[in-house]
Amino acid sequence: MSSLFVRKVLFFIIIEVIYMFSCSIVLLAECKGKENSCALNNKNIITKGDLSMGKINRNTTETPKITIESKVLITIEEACGIFSIGEHTLRKLIRSNPNANYLLHIGAKTLIKKALFQDYILKESVLCC
Repeated sequence: MSSLFVRKVLFFIIIEVIYMFSCSIVLLAECKGKENSCALNNKNIITKGDLSMGKINRNTTETPKITIESKVLITIEEACGIFSIGEHTLRKLIRSNPNANYLLHIGAKTLIKKALFQDYILKESVLCC
């Protein structure tokens, strides 16, 4: 691998770690002094205590907002945005190696295990199919 590529990847990882660390500090600062809920961008985070005390109805159609950073499995479209790989190239890569350890097939849907795929990309120097 070229040293420029390694530097770019390390820079990306460092920026990601700094961003996640700064977000956790902001979240902790906003949660300080509150028992069962925290405010993040004026939205409440549901805690386990809220569910057990009957404050939250589990049968509602409302789903909590989940960020891509917190997801373990991502779609092909999300992977394209995160890893800056074209969708066509990524689909060719999946077709050429359908049993890769970073893939999860659920029926006709293919999901990508984000951490394993990131490790795969860091080890590879060329992603041609």
